Amino acid sequence: MIKKYLKVNVTLRKEQILLVDNLMISSNPHFYTEDFFNILEANLEYIRKDDGTKTLPVLPEHVAVYKGDCFSLFNAMHIPTRLHWVCMRLSGMHSPYDFNENITSIVIPNSNMIDQLNQLNQQSPGTVGL
Repeated sequence: MIKKYLKVNVTLRKEQILLVDNLMISSNPHFYTEDFFNILEANLEYIRKDDGTKTLPVLPEHVAVYKGDCFSLFNAMHIPTRLHWVCMRLSGMHSPYDFNENITSIVIPNSNMIDQLNQLNQQSPGTVGL
């Protein structure tokens, strides 16, 4: 009976991840370009230190439910989809599968700053810097 339960959970998790991936791609493609990722990556420390950036603790029950699936955790925390990638990077992860018991907090950037960077990047792709 335990094996059946675990098998069902694994199946549901894969469907959840696929759904989140689809949402990320369809929500606003400008947030998922290589140029924009490079801009965010180059400015992670600046974004992290911004007064509007928040840090929320990760509870043990978060790890139990969302281990290996930070995007589903972010959905449960009501973090806008367009911020998932930068939240993942600010929180020390390189992949959504990196979420585990070693991640003790989630860093959420100032959404206005991210939107502004995105808008500037759309005007001059790859040239925006803070």
